[in-house]
Amino acid sequence: MTVVGKMSAKCLSYAVAKKSCRTCKVEKRRKTLKVHSCRKNWNGSSKGMEPFLTARCLQNIKDKGLSVDRLTMDGDTSTFARVKKSLYPQLKKSNDKNHIIKNLGTELYKIKTVHKQLTTDAIKHVQKCFSYAVSQNKLNKTGIRDNITAIVPHMYTDHTSCNPAWCASLRNPSYQQTRVLYGDELRTELVNLIHR
Repeated sequence: MTVVGKMSAKCLSYAVAKKSCRTCKVEKRRKTLKVHSCRKNWNGSSKGMEPFLTARCLQNIKDKGLSVDRLTMDGDTSTFARVKKSLYPQLKKSNDKNHIIKNLGTELYKIKTVHKQLTTDAIKHVQKCFSYAVSQNKLNKTGIRDNITAIVPHMYTDHTSCNPAWCASLRNPSYQQTRVLYGDELRTELVNLIHR
């Protein structure tokens, strides 16, 4: 587990959890246990490792006299709840962009089971447009919202709200869009998903 500072982009703290020690395993077979620097420091479940390591890293940061206002991480609520309760009651959480895009894809594949015209290529294209919308509008909430809102109309060949930075149809009028969706029911489901 590594904690990286937003402003410095440098490692602020790290921790490692190991469920086993190679020396202990070898010596156990020989029925002897020599004195060694044992690396095993975790007996719980693998799922419990992340909250444990996050709390350890943030405690290390707190011990240095620093404070943490916001964590950017995956959607794991148990880790966030543990750290907020034990270390930083005022802590806020942001979701990591990659995990949001992955979760968006999961939801799109669920919709695909009902609407077969939503192809795998179309799903990947929606994810790519979403990624562009977030990456090209860092620190611009309005830009992120406007670009994300334009994704569904874009897939239905309505480019009035698109951004030329990511929409080839606006940059080149002769461009033939290959990933086109149709159907009002699918469009409604996609709009509801994007605005969740």
